[in-house]
Amino acid sequence: MAEPAIWLELLKLAVTTAATGAVGYWAIQVSKSQRNVAASQARTATLQRLIAEEKLSLDLFEHRYAVFEKVWEFLSDSTKIDRIRIDGTISLHQDLSNLIPKAQFLFGGKIAEYMREAHRKRIDLDATYRRIRANGRASDEDEKQLTELERWFHEEASNCFKRFGDYLNFAQWKVDPIEHLVARASANALLS
Repeated sequence: MAEPAIWLELLKLAVTTAATGAVGYWAIQVSKSQRNVAASQARTATLQRLIAEEKLSLDLFEHRYAVFEKVWEFLSDSTKIDRIRIDGTISLHQDLSNLIPKAQFLFGGKIAEYMREAHRKRIDLDATYRRIRANGRASDEDEKQLTELERWFHEEASNCFKRFGDYLNFAQWKVDPIEHLVARASANALLS
C-alpha cells in the first residue's frame, strides 16, 4: 500500500512541477511581449517628441517669417519715392512699431533694435517730406537728408533677407521631413 502512495505523490509532484513550469514559461513569454510593447511605446514617445520639436521649429519659423515680411514691406514701402513726392505723406506704419515686442521675443535684441532704427528713420523721412511740402521747396539740408534716408531704405530693402537670414534658415526645411525625423530618432537611440 505504501507503494501506490509514493506513485501518487510523485504524480502530484510531476503535475505541480509541470504546471509551475508552464506558468513560468507563460510569464516569461508575457514579459517578453511586455518588453516589446514598452520598447515600441518608447520609440513612439521619442518620435512624438521629435515631431513636437519639429512642429515648434516650424511654428517659430512661420512667426519669424511673418515679422520678416512686415519689415521687408515697410522698408520697400519707404522706397516708393514717386508716390511720396506726389502726395507728400507717408504712413508711419504704426503696425511696425507694434511688432517690435514680438520681434524682441522671436529674434532677440538685435532685430528689435534694427526695427526701431528703421521706424525712427521712417519718421525722419516723413518729417522731411512734410517740411518740404509746408515750405514749398527743399533746402540743401532737406535734400541731403532725403538722399541719405532714401539710400538707406533702398539698401535695407535689398538686404533685408541677409539681416534675417540667420533666423530664417531655409536649408533645414529642404530635407525630407520623414528622413529628418528618422535620422534624429536614430541619433537619439544611439545616445540613450
